[in-house]
Amino acid sequence: LSAVRSLAHDRPRTLLAVILVVAVRRSNDQLLFAPDANTAFQMGDHVVVMGRLPDIESFRREHGLA
Repeated sequence: LSAVRSLAHDRPRTLLAVILVVAVRRSNDQLLFAPDANTAFQMGDHVVVMGRLPDIESFRREHGLA
């Protein structure tokens, strides 16, 4: 990740409804299931998402995910 950002950072949650963030695994192995919109991504996080491939690719670009 290039910067700490939350799901609600750029757009209202209703516009992100096509992507479901299932879990976030932190670099310390902490696992967050069904994180809310205020969960901030951190360097080293692994984000588990569900959705259509074009939406997932867009989500990755917008949030600086590899």
